[in-house]
Amino acid sequence: MFDGGAAAKRLLGLPLDSEVERAHVRERDRKLRAAANRRKSLTEAAGRQLEDEANAWLSAPSEDDEELSRIDQAGLDDLSYQHARVELERATKDRQTRIRAQNEALSCQAELREAAAKVYDREHLELFLSAPHPRIGSKPPIQHCTDQRTLRECLALLPRKRRTGRSR
Repeated sequence: MFDGGAAAKRLLGLPLDSEVERAHVRERDRKLRAAANRRKSLTEAAGRQLEDEANAWLSAPSEDDEELSRIDQAGLDDLSYQHARVELERATKDRQTRIRAQNEALSCQAELREAAAKVYDREHLELFLSAPHPRIGSKPPIQHCTDQRTLRECLALLPRKRRTGRSR
């Protein structure tokens, strides 16, 4: 209605310039508030879901437009905000998968350390865990051990005669 151009300004010869300007200012303010609300919503959601990774994720380039950060993309319009939310959900799933893998690795490494401690004294234990081994790609067992499969591979490196206890 207010974007009628010159015809709207000259409507019936009335001085509508100031009313048209006020309408433009109100519309601009409404759009700025909406953009700020979208940015705030994305920031809060990222903080809840990504925790300490949120700021880096928000400031990284968006998948849709590498020239815009995700937070700036969310402020553009509702569709861009929805795209940013989809990216956030994907990042959240990736983070959860990464955390589960880290937790599994820590658990397996603890199990390996416990099993090796039954076989070796303290000095030899650290040597076993940290020395590269050719049967596991020349990696130290503690680094190689990241899941149940690699745990079994590392346990197989322990001496057979001593695996069940400290006999000898």
